[in-house]
Amino acid sequence: MLERFGRDLRYAFRMVQRRPAFTTAAILSLTLGIGANTAVFSILDALLLQPLPVSRPQELVKLVEPRRESSTPYEAFTYNTFDALRRGTRVFSGATAATTTASREIDERGEKIPAAAQLVSANYFDVLGVRAAVGRAFDERSADPAREPVAVISDAFWRRHYGADPNALGARFTAYKREVTVVGIAPAAFRGLELERAIDIWIPFEQIVPANSEERARGRWMRVVGRLSPDASIAQAEGEGSALVGRAIVFRAGGTGFSTLRTQLVRPLALVELVVVLVLLITCVNLANLTLSGNLARARELAIRRALGASRPRLIGQLLTESLVLAAVGGALALPVAYWISAALLAFVPPASAPALASMQFRLDAGTLGFTALVACVTCLLFGFLPALRSARSPGHALAVKGASGERTRPWLSRSLVIGEVMMCTLLLMLASVFVRSVLNLRGQDSGYLEDRLLIADVGFPSNYAEDRRDDLIEALRMRVADVSGVESVAYSHMGQLSGGAFEYRIGMPGVPFRREDAPLAIEQRVSPGFLRAMGTRLVEGRDFTRADTATSKPVAIVNELFAASFFPGRSPIGQSFFQDGGSRSREPIEIVGVAQNSKWVDLRQDPAAMYYRPYAQQGGTPVVRFAIRAAIQPEALAVSVAGIAQSIDRKIALANVVPFREIVNRSLVVERLIAHVSTAFGVLALLIAAVGFHGVLAYSVTRRRREIGVRIAIGASPRSVESMFLRESFLLLAAGLALGVPLAILIVRSVSSMLYGLTPYDPAAIAIAVAVLAVATAAAAYPPARRAASVDPILALREE
Repeated sequence: MLERFGRDLRYAFRMVQRRPAFTTAAILSLTLGIGANTAVFSILDALLLQPLPVSRPQELVKLVEPRRESSTPYEAFTYNTFDALRRGTRVFSGATAATTTASREIDERGEKIPAAAQLVSANYFDVLGVRAAVGRAFDERSADPAREPVAVISDAFWRRHYGADPNALGARFTAYKREVTVVGIAPAAFRGLELERAIDIWIPFEQIVPANSEERARGRWMRVVGRLSPDASIAQAEGEGSALVGRAIVFRAGGTGFSTLRTQLVRPLALVELVVVLVLLITCVNLANLTLSGNLARARELAIRRALGASRPRLIGQLLTESLVLAAVGGALALPVAYWISAALLAFVPPASAPALASMQFRLDAGTLGFTALVACVTCLLFGFLPALRSARSPGHALAVKGASGERTRPWLSRSLVIGEVMMCTLLLMLASVFVRSVLNLRGQDSGYLEDRLLIADVGFPSNYAEDRRDDLIEALRMRVADVSGVESVAYSHMGQLSGGAFEYRIGMPGVPFRREDAPLAIEQRVSPGFLRAMGTRLVEGRDFTRADTATSKPVAIVNELFAASFFPGRSPIGQSFFQDGGSRSREPIEIVGVAQNSKWVDLRQDPAAMYYRPYAQQGGTPVVRFAIRAAIQPEALAVSVAGIAQSIDRKIALANVVPFREIVNRSLVVERLIAHVSTAFGVLALLIAAVGFHGVLAYSVTRRRREIGVRIAIGASPRSVESMFLRESFLLLAAGLALGVPLAILIVRSVSSMLYGLTPYDPAAIAIAVAVLAVATAAAAYPPARRAASVDPILALREE
């Protein structure tokens, strides 16, 4: 059997070398199709399947709490909730918790060191089954609250900060206002429980937060993970946990850790996987059609083999070996292509989730190689088996030996494959069309700002700087940047527009009874004078803030149009007052001095909300502010100047996100842009593959029917009528493909309609675009063969047989 396979393999290599054009096109198509599927698989594998580097990750479950107002459940709980579960449950062999936040820096001998320090329960490493690579990990016995706090540091921090010095054990630093001693170094693979954040330092929560602190009872800031006992189930854990906590809670598989990126990207990546699978299917259908046509041209050779005694399975094996050679070469070349496509897809990951890239980079491991090999084998069967089965049939081989194909009257298989290609291309083009139009709708709406010629910069200060010192540095930076040539206006806010978050307060009116549970909500934003002008937000009525609006002056606010219409319908809000429940100077009357146009602050998909702006000077400073710099030149040219000015004022000023505002807008549209780019790129690729295949099938059809064409012309058919006949047949195939493809595409688009903006699944423009593009591609693919058919010489055609 091995000798036979070796002979088939050598013959297959000779056959593919004899058809260089077909071989090149086939390998290129397979390389792109298999490579795209491998790239998406590698990312989905990292997001969904890659387990944490802990002991028996399949036993871990994570605690979540459903909430009515959102499909995203709570993942954060109080320490006391965790403690009740740990002490009261019998279905866990252990439970641990880690804070959802991490300190950004530590103090070592008076020097501020950037580091992500996270508080975790004292049994953290015990429950996860993670042993220290150097030194020891703390546990409930060693992390005594009465003793000095200890810490375990990550391998990356050990190498980055201590230069991999073993003497780092025993090092001391200040974190959370306590002296901490390093007692161990974690394994290199362990980065914590979160995909998007690499933790540098782990410190026992119990040694930092006192047992009687309200932070244990009220601070909902712990993520809880439990390890199920061997004989326990998740359902048992949920029942027992709900009884202990006093409300409905849910446990989910926790072996892959926590990830907001997973929630954000899994659905879009599943749609991207559908797109690349469709491209591969179109490739397979196209190659099956071309292989079928090529095998028909070899009918005489196959018939001679059959007449000499070759069995049908033997011929099928030979033909499948030729397909396997193409699939194997395409699969091998797909690996570097997968690396490139994976990098292109990961470029859409927002900078805030950049630490997750370390776990999501393309890796040439056993899983990736196995998946690529599996896809190559499946592809080989998809495009090779049916043509091999059809070509190895015994009927008609006597005719083939004499030079006739025996297939003149049975073109249905080839036509069915063409219809299938059109159907899948319709689906791809409609997906591309609706997502491109959705992005255009989101970008084209009036969002209350002007993104052109606007530079953004997040400016951070050390946490030990006093508020007055930070405010002085912010103002100094603002004045210096304003003096730069080309800058029109400079202002800042305490939270960035389209950053995904905002402060929200209950609003009341002086003299009107206030019930907090019934009070309406409004978004608050703290800005400097000139911020609205810098962002391009129009002031509809009243005045802007001035330098006279300080912490000692009368509280004032600028409200947006929706706030004014909601609270002061039919009258001007200028001079009216309201108050906010909570925050600085709670329930103090705030006078409205201006009305600004509605602006989308949190998310481009959300409708504008009732919102008011407060002077930054009246609400108090924050360690990080976002500068908005309106320029008369391209904003990229100012980035270096802004960084230089910041460093000249204070070398400890940290700049981040120094980018044009359009980049911030793009980051807020990660999902939409990812699908739009991928579906468009692969839609064009699939269209080219289908057009080439369509052209090849028609060209072969013309060659196969030369005698028929000659007879038609000989008895009086005009060249134009012959040309029209082939074009008509082509467009009938197109119509059949569209009849199947459009309803299927509508069903698919309907299933992802929540990801669209301003469109319906039955969007007529998307259908029209898909039909028009396919019609043009069909005409371009069909016209040359049809023209060649019209130019057939009837005398030569009739002499051929």
